[in-house]
Amino acid sequence: MPGEELKILFVADVVGQPGREAVKALLPALKKELRPNLTILNGENSAGGFGLTAKLVNELRGFGADVITTGNHVFAQKEFVGELPNLDRVLRPANYPPGAPGQGWCVTEADGHQVLVMNLIGRIFLDSLDDPFRTADAILQAHPDTRVVFCDMHAEATSEKTAMG
Repeated sequence: MPGEELKILFVADVVGQPGREAVKALLPALKKELRPNLTILNGENSAGGFGLTAKLVNELRGFGADVITTGNHVFAQKEFVGELPNLDRVLRPANYPPGAPGQGWCVTEADGHQVLVMNLIGRIFLDSLDDPFRTADAILQAHPDTRVVFCDMHAEATSEKTAMG
C-alpha cells in the first residue's frame, strides 16, 4: 500500500552467460530475503558480454527482473533494434536521438506506488548524445505527480553520476 516502505532492488550490469547464471542462481533467493517491491536489472551486456536480445529479456524476466535498463551497448545485437519497441519495461537511454527505437523511461506500479524509472547515458568518455540533465528534467516535468523516481545513469565518469544524483 502507498505509505508502506518501498524497496527497490537494482542488479547492475549482467555480463554474458556467467552473469545470467549468477542472476539465475542468486536473484530468487535475494528477492525472497529482501522482499523488494520492484527489481530493476541492467542487462545491456547480457548477450555474450555485449548487447541484449528479446530472448534474453524473457530469460531475465523469468529470473525476477521487473524493469530492464541498458546503456551504450543497447543495440550491439542488431536484431534488438527491431525487437526493443515490442518489449515492455525494457529501457534504452532516454537521451538517445529522437526516433531511436524503444523508450527511455517507464512508469510502473510497485505495490501501490507509482515508480518512474528512467535510463540515461552520460557524455564524458562516451559517444556524445543529448544532454542527460535536460532529458531528466523533461521527464520529471512530464510526471509531476510521480513521487518515486529511479534513475539508472549509465556513465563512465563518477562526477557525471554524482551530478545526476
